[in-house]
Amino acid sequence: VTKCCTYFLNILDKCIHQPTALASGNDMLTDDEKEQLVFRFNGESSFYSKDKTIPRLLEEQETKIPDRTALVGVDGLTCQSYRQLNIEANQLAGMLRDKGFKRGELAVIIMERSPHMAAAVLGILKAGGAYVPMEPFLPELRLKKLLQALNINYIFTTLSTQAKVEAISQKLPSAVHLLCLEHEWRQRLRPTAAGNPPP
Repeated sequence: VTKCCTYFLNILDKCIHQPTALASGNDMLTDDEKEQLVFRFNGESSFYSKDKTIPRLLEEQETKIPDRTALVGVDGLTCQSYRQLNIEANQLAGMLRDKGFKRGELAVIIMERSPHMAAAVLGILKAGGAYVPMEPFLPELRLKKLLQALNINYIFTTLSTQAKVEAISQKLPSAVHLLCLEHEWRQRLRPTAAGNPPP
């Protein structure tokens, strides 16, 4: 209650002393709180290993804290532990390699932000490739031109964008492996691919 009163008084004070200011410009936080939120909590300096890849850092987290939450979906309901995320990434890397994916090759991700997207990114990196994220709301012609220019053979998508991506991929000159990461498509992942692939 005390905090709410302080915030209310801050806004009231600004309204009195700056009556022509926009309401959206009024800040209810105190100067100390702004300092803490902007600078102390968001300090830019942080130590991280410069000789380890992102997949390697994930594998280390899985070893240390396998059952802790690694990702939470935008809906706030979907979540994955470090173990689940690493297993799914390993399975996707194995599936890509089984389909002939080569080191240094590009794979496109056309989907909304979700834990599936993170697993796709990690799976591509673990397979030795590079990922190209594309926004699913882009017009079909724009997506088609981008895919043609990059000569893409592998596209990750989800059920919500599958029909659009499928229609585009059928118009491309080369055969494209379309990999949907939800429901029945996930059953095709190799259960034996759960182990970390060699770097």
